[in-house]
Amino acid sequence: MDGFSRDSERRVARRAVSEAASKEQYSRMQIGILGTDRWAASVASAAAARGNVLVRVEECGGREWEHFLDPSVCDAVVVGADGWSPARAEAVRTMIQVARPLVVSQPLEVSMLWAWELE
Repeated sequence: MDGFSRDSERRVARRAVSEAASKEQYSRMQIGILGTDRWAASVASAAAARGNVLVRVEECGGREWEHFLDPSVCDAVVVGADGWSPARAEAVRTMIQVARPLVVSQPLEVSMLWAWELE
């Protein structure tokens, strides 16, 4: 076999591997949404466009966010800054304590004391 044939075979093999990888099913994520703002909405839109599932809870002043503590409900939680309240601060604090992955809009809280507490 000459060098040209081997190079051709390698290219064909690489192309086949590349095509198989592109056809591989994208693993869908479930993304929790807690609060919103322009930035969080754009993250959620991009995630939904990619085929991920958005999981929302209605904040009615209660503890509906506790659903996000269960890893089977969502893989990560996007936290928006609009409507920031002590209840949402408690939700973020609790989710950090149980090691839930969070994507947070900045600044959520202007108090550095709160930020140090989370660290």
